[in-house]
Amino acid sequence: MIDLMVRPPPRVVAFRVTGKIDHADFDAILPVMEQAAADHETISLYVELDEWRGMTAKALLEDLKIGVSMTRSIQREAIVTNQKLLKTWTGIAGKLWPGVEARAFSPVDKEAAMTWAAAKL
Repeated sequence: MIDLMVRPPPRVVAFRVTGKIDHADFDAILPVMEQAAADHETISLYVELDEWRGMTAKALLEDLKIGVSMTRSIQREAIVTNQKLLKTWTGIAGKLWPGVEARAFSPVDKEAAMTWAAAKL
């Protein structure tokens, strides 16, 4: 499940992921991301993934599709998690998407993660 967070800083789309993600879960965040991108030159994502339990194959394809379509709009992606696999993936993803700076933060550093995501380059 993907839950949008209320009142993030301007330009930041913030959400919390729990459980296993299905492709339909992206219906909640895609319109918000698209509107933010229409309102601002660039946007950042803040994602809490500490209770994430994976995603279906269709969800993975949807995630990749959104990433490709939004890559020019997204400036930063702050991932908040204790999961080593996700921290590793964040480092790899940061190299795969040109122009997108991705960084992993521990849950105790949520405030720093949001501050970093909100800072415009």
